[in-house]
Amino acid sequence: MQRFIVITFFAAIYLTISGGYETWILFGTSGRPTSITVEELVSDLPSNRYLKVTEGRAMREKAVVYSETDRKTFHKVPDSEVVFIPILSSSSRNSSPPKLIVRIPAAKMKTIKKDHSFDENCIIGVRKTQWDLEDKVKEFLAKEFGKDAAERMIVLEYGETSSDDFVTALAKLIGGLVILGVIFRPNPQMIKEGFRFN
Repeated sequence: MQRFIVITFFAAIYLTISGGYETWILFGTSGRPTSITVEELVSDLPSNRYLKVTEGRAMREKAVVYSETDRKTFHKVPDSEVVFIPILSSSSRNSSPPKLIVRIPAAKMKTIKKDHSFDENCIIGVRKTQWDLEDKVKEFLAKEFGKDAAERMIVLEYGETSSDDFVTALAKLIGGLVILGVIFRPNPQMIKEGFRFN
């Protein structure tokens, strides 16, 4: 019984954290992406973080790969790679610092390579906030592109989304909280005894 409770507890923690993170990422996105050029995106961020960015040019030669490292073994965590592709405005020169960078997880990158489906002139994704990025990722980008450039970069999580994604994320969050509430629910007898005065 104790083992079941422990497993349920960790499952609830996972649901709460992952659901909360995904809800935060998708919060503030509408059903349809806002169409915007790279230049417009840099000068004026739209309230909708679900975007279709046009008039871009991918700097594939400057793409970098970030991967997680196991703290115990110091080996790379399998399938943890994330590709970051800098995007310039189609009218910018090669010497210009990138203003937009697209974040593509390993699973999506495999599909892109297989289908040749990455269109640099029409990139759909969700704009991440500075709070969404881990400190290690920020340090990695600062090392690769320079601190000033990394701080000004807009990070776009590649891939289409839908209202179903938000509902699923919210359901995971609520489900995790409910399970934690059940596990740590107060005992009525203990509460009753707690209000007794000797």
